[in-house]
Amino acid sequence: MDATTLGWFAGVIDLKGTIIRKNNQTRATPQLVLLIDTRHKAVADRMATMTGTGIGTRDVSVPLRFERKQCREHCPEVHVHVSEMNMPQTYRWQATGVAAAIILHNLLPYMTTASARDFGGTITEIIRVAAVRGQGSGATREAIVRLAGLGWDIPAALLRRMGADMIRAVNAAAKAA
Repeated sequence: MDATTLGWFAGVIDLKGTIIRKNNQTRATPQLVLLIDTRHKAVADRMATMTGTGIGTRDVSVPLRFERKQCREHCPEVHVHVSEMNMPQTYRWQATGVAAAIILHNLLPYMTTASARDFGGTITEIIRVAAVRGQGSGATREAIVRLAGLGWDIPAALLRRMGADMIRAVNAAAKAA
């Protein structure tokens, strides 16, 4: 993946990226999720294409009506007239677990905000708790191979945890890309 593309992606994460921690009772470790919410479908679509994921939508169609104090001309009480309005539809792109770590690993050199420095610890934590054997390891392996096939560099620490068979699978996916 070229520097211009990574720089664009890093800029979006720099400005709109959030890490959330989901503590699910059925999981042994917290699930870390990297996400952005945007009104710009083209941005979410490009991120989804670059990571082999989909996007979610959120339509906030609840009409909002509010009044503020200001009007003094024709109303008995001072207020501002505001008509009903609907919030715009938003789009959510997200990456969970090792996919988030791989993406952040690639973007970190291009990021500039203070929160970007915190992402280094997030990458380390995700790699440390990644399911490398047993339940959940299939999704981990699928995410690694998918992103390698799309041209993302896989962190060496993650490959060491996954083992030699994963290194071979990543190399094969990278060659096919």
